[in-house]
Amino acid sequence: MNKTLLGFLLLISSFYLKSQDTLLPLQFNAHLLSMDEEAIGLKSAGFQKIRVNIDSSKYILVDDFSYNNYRPNPSIWLDRSVYINRNFPINPVTVGVATFDGMDEYGYPYNFITPTSYGACDTLTSLPIELNKVDLSQHAPVYLTFYYQPQGISPFFPSAQDSLTLQFLQVYRYDTTIINNGGVFDTIIDTTRINKWSGVWGQSGYNLSAADTSCNFAFRTQTIAIPPALYQDSFQFRFISFGNTSGNVDHWHLDFVVLSSDAAGHNELGDYAFTKGLGSMIEEYTAMPWFHYRGNEGRYARTKRAIYHMRNTFGSLVEVDLEYRADNADGVQMDSLLPISVTPITARNCKKETMPPQGDDEHTFVFRNTSIPVDTTTYFIKKNILKRRIGTIDLIELNNQVDEYQIFGTYYAYDDGSAEAGYGLKADKGKVALQFIMPPGITDTLTSFYIHFNPVVFDRSNERFRLTVWGNDDGFPGDILYENSSVGSPRYLKQGVNHYDRWFLDQPVMVSDTFYIGYQKITGDVMNIGYDMNTPKRDKIFISTGGAWLNGGSVPQGALMMRPSFRHLNEPQVGIKKVTKEIQADVKIYPNPASDVLNVRMEDYDDMKYMEGSIYSLEGRMIQTFDFRGEERIDVSSLTGGMYLMVLKGQSGFTINKKFLILR
Repeated sequence: MNKTLLGFLLLISSFYLKSQDTLLPLQFNAHLLSMDEEAIGLKSAGFQKIRVNIDSSKYILVDDFSYNNYRPNPSIWLDRSVYINRNFPINPVTVGVATFDGMDEYGYPYNFITPTSYGACDTLTSLPIELNKVDLSQHAPVYLTFYYQPQGISPFFPSAQDSLTLQFLQVYRYDTTIINNGGVFDTIIDTTRINKWSGVWGQSGYNLSAADTSCNFAFRTQTIAIPPALYQDSFQFRFISFGNTSGNVDHWHLDFVVLSSDAAGHNELGDYAFTKGLGSMIEEYTAMPWFHYRGNEGRYARTKRAIYHMRNTFGSLVEVDLEYRADNADGVQMDSLLPISVTPITARNCKKETMPPQGDDEHTFVFRNTSIPVDTTTYFIKKNILKRRIGTIDLIELNNQVDEYQIFGTYYAYDDGSAEAGYGLKADKGKVALQFIMPPGITDTLTSFYIHFNPVVFDRSNERFRLTVWGNDDGFPGDILYENSSVGSPRYLKQGVNHYDRWFLDQPVMVSDTFYIGYQKITGDVMNIGYDMNTPKRDKIFISTGGAWLNGGSVPQGALMMRPSFRHLNEPQVGIKKVTKEIQADVKIYPNPASDVLNVRMEDYDDMKYMEGSIYSLEGRMIQTFDFRGEERIDVSSLTGGMYLMVLKGQSGFTINKKFLILR
């Protein structure tokens, strides 16, 4: 995509003459950065072979990428560079695809030096397959079937010189006759193995038209017969994308890869599945504080019908049952919905079904749990379930259930946590504001913003800005409630999942009703913030380039990945071992916020005169320890700015947890 990217850069320049805000391609994929296999539930399968027993099944290999991990299944694939996701494609065959782009297995560009670099990008290679077990005199030929789509939801499509290719591996062996020194001629078979990859299919890039995005035509399908010469004990195939190697561009999406030893296997996959999840089931937000939600459930309850997206790949009609349930963090069911009638899905077709179905009584989707303390962080697991009818055999059952989290944390969010593009504003002294509306009667202390910055083509870490909070002026940003005196610059993190960078205000700000968070630029170049193109919240964005505020800007629909976070809640203590007994005691830590020294003091309490103290980051990393005997003065001058957790542990096992803030 070197010519396309160069043209895109020129387009940006001309675009700025008309508008000050724009979308830019992402430069890295933070979901894949620093991801280890155990963290995502996958362990390396090693270099093994895929066993073939065609007497028991016509299917040799099946993968629709519907598992809830970011890397490909190691029991099928050797490579780890493709990105398994549910957010980038348009109308996939089943929920989940493998996305090819210009980034390596760690989510970083293959070439981060030359913006127009071009070459081989992601590769997806199968494990060796024992095709020698297939006897053509007894069985039908083997076919490889797969579905593919360029571009997807990204506004930047692969150009004609970009491509997705398929290659087969052929193993050549040579025999050699050797004469020994004694004059006796012995024939020795010396097997020399030579591997050769040969291209068998390729597709040039193209821009998806409106017709290309409909459910039945968004993904094209291809079937390739395996040549008899390749029926070897270690047959392999691989997909390779070619395009720009300097970032998250030139997307290709692969879905439902099937290797079948039955002549009809490639024509009828024999599967019915979800093709996407429901998304947030609270009105307006994808996440919000539990303190703000609880007691206001009716205000944020979803009363409109949810839409299930499904597909039937059978050659005949199938009937399925649908179910929705929501479990709290302890696995206790809090909400459920069972439709009265059966849902039919016609042959080789897509289906949208409302939950509850039209004709049934409406259902209020709400999350209630009075046992959860108001001052806490929690979540619910939403289970979308598609059940087969008796007598119907389904090829892949994993895609019949989609689990999603409904988060109630310390923050509000419009976005779904996945950046398909980046949002930039090019204007000296430009301002960007994001609107949030709290429920009536709620006042809380705003302490920080979560922002996802993404480098775009060029490193913008030298750009500077100030965090700002505005009040409301009739639906537009009004007076400045607070502006940081300190100056920030974009930080490009490599922290895997939950990759938001937390930016603290120099001092907390009390907010209520309608407020706006954002930044005022000090320098003039683009500072790219992640942009979620699956969530239509453009109306919440406000920009100013020196004059009046403008609402929405000129970019396509999406959600800016910027979140306000509050002090009121106890934040998640990821990585800290759960204690069996926690008590309340009069423990004071001051000053809070602190800078160089933190004082800890508590009233006399039996069995608490000697305690072990620890300081943790909110990610669960232990930073320092100390002995505690009722009153201590702790040096915290080495801590960077941010929120921390202090844990005091008594000899009998009880603990006391206290949060404190370091300001720099």
